[in-house]
Formats: sequence, C-alpha cells, structure tokens
Amino acid sequence: MNRGDLVERNVMARRGAVVLLLAIGLGGARAQSAVAQTGAPAPQQKVPEKKRRFDAACTKFRAGDKDGACKEFTALLDEDPQNALLAFVVAQFLVESQQDAAHGEPFARRAFALGPADPAAWNLLAGTLTLGKQYAEAEKLYHDASEKFPDRPHFVYGVGLVQSLEKRFLDARESFERAVALDPKNGLFHFANGRNYMTLRRNDEAEAELRKAVASRGHADAAWSLGDVLARAGKDDEAERVLREAMASGPADARWNAGFHLGVFLFERRRYRDAEALLAQATTARADDRDAWNYYARTLRALGKTEAAQAAVKRYQTLRAEADRAEEKDLLALIRTQLDPSDK
Repeated sequence: MNRGDLVERNVMARRGAVVLLLAIGLGGARAQSAVAQTGAPAPQQKVPEKKRRFDAACTKFRAGDKDGACKEFTALLDEDPQNALLAFVVAQFLVESQQDAAHGEPFARRAFALGPADPAAWNLLAGTLTLGKQYAEAEKLYHDASEKFPDRPHFVYGVGLVQSLEKRFLDARESFERAVALDPKNGLFHFANGRNYMTLRRNDEAEAELRKAVASRGHADAAWSLGDVLARAGKDDEAERVLREAMASGPADARWNAGFHLGVFLFERRRYRDAEALLAQATTARADDRDAWNYYARTLRALGKTEAAQAAVKRYQTLRAEADRAEEKDLLALIRTQLDPSDK
C-alpha cells in the first residue's frame, strides 16, 4: 500500500495552501479570522522574512542538508513557540512531501502538543509513527483518536492500516469492516478492505470490495488489484481485460503493477512469449524488484533462453539476500524496542 495513504488527505486538503500562509503570517485579515475560528494563536505579521527562511530551509532539505534544514525549522518555531500551524506545516513537508519520518517526528509531536483538539494533528503524528514503523504507538494514537473524534472514520481505517502492516490481517479485517460501515461511500476503505481480503485468500469478499473501490476511484491500485483477484478466481477473460485497461491509464506506479501482474497472469497460463515482453519491461523499469526478476527468470527458462535465465536468477538471488538482511535488521530493531521502548 502507498505510503501516502498514511496521511488523511481529505483533512489535509481542506487546509491546502492557506495553511502555509496562516502559519507564516501572510494570510491577512481573513486568515486571522480563520485561525481564530480554529482556536489556534494568531500569527505575527512580520512575515516576508519568515517565509523566506521557511522556503530556504525547504530548499536546503531537498538539497540533502537535512540536519541543517531542521535546525532552521526549529529556530523558526523557537521564535514563535505557540504557532501550531507552523509546526504542522513543517512536519507535513517533512513527512508527506519528503517521506522522512525520522526528521519529521519531532515536529509532528510539537504540532500535536500545540493542537491536541485538531484531528489533523492527531492524524499527522499517527501517520508519521506508522511511516517510521513505530506501530504500537501509532495504533494506540489512531485508536484514541477514533474515540475522541467518532465522526472521523479515517482513524478507524488507520488502526486497520497499522494492523495490516504488522501482518495482523484478521484484526485488520475487523477494523476495515468497521471503517466501511461508518463510511460506506469511501472508496479508499473498500480498497484497503479488499486488499486485506486478498491477503486472507477470501477472493469473493475481495472481489466485491475492489469492485466498489474501482467504481468510486478509491485508489489508483484498485483496478489492477481487481484484475489480480479475478485471475485467482479463474475469471480469465475479465481479468486480462481489466489488467490491460489498468496498464493503459493511471499513475506510473499503478501502470507498472498492472503490467507486472499481467505478465504473471500470462506466465501462469503458459503464454510465455507474451509474458516475456511485459516482465522484461517490469525489470527494466524497476531493476530492484525481486518478484519481477523471479518471474522474468522463470519465463526465460520456460522459453529455453538458458543464459539469460541464469543472469536473471542471479539478479533475483542478490535482491532476495538484500531483502532478507533488511528484514532481519527490522526484526531485531522491533525486538529491541519491545524489550526497551526507550531504545528506538
């Protein structure tokens, strides 16, 4: 599942660009009124210099000087220590835009401390912790938020998301089903529920949920996921049609997945020549995807292309070894955290 799902985008979108203007004090009279309605402190009006410094810190972070940028963000906040919106914007930049939970966490915690009545602050901190694989604290935060803000089913979805990332798929099923019940028209919830049912190998439920997700455009990956589950169910004609349609539209990530899964579909039906071209494209576009190399190697072997198959197998084995080492490292870190929560 995409890391962008960690952030409740519909909450963030309501803030939009005005959040930055409010946070750095460029919003004018209407902005002042809007901040007053949220209960947040009114920003100061010495704004052009503050905006320049914020923009400069963002540029520095993107250029690679992450620690230096964060020192500048901290200095800005220390000069305006009650500015909850500024803390929020800094954390959002680091976590959502830059996908950097380690640097974003202190600012997300600061935004949360300054705005405990703001559901977006709860969501941003929980999403940051999820991105940083601090699953236990993230789940508790999502759960507490779901009780504090019962009209926000995204927090129930967040609980399910964390549970699924921890491979607690039965627990995740209950959470996703609850989220769907609270907001039956939410395509993202149907998508997450469908993907979870796919993992549980409950194909009928997965198909039903993913059809709803596709119909409501709930997620960019809904179409190829539906094609995948249709293939599992033996509905080959529709599966191939859906996968080809998904391969022709949508963001690059979704198109890659559609092409890869279509390649697997064709391989499993012994249409090796058709599969070869798609899986070659998949490995070219993502040279570090071990599953793509695995199926590509098997396809080449089935076609009798021994030398090319051996090269593909070697690449797959290298990637698998790297993934095993990374998984072992994550597991050891998780064990250390469980033994000593202060050791992160």
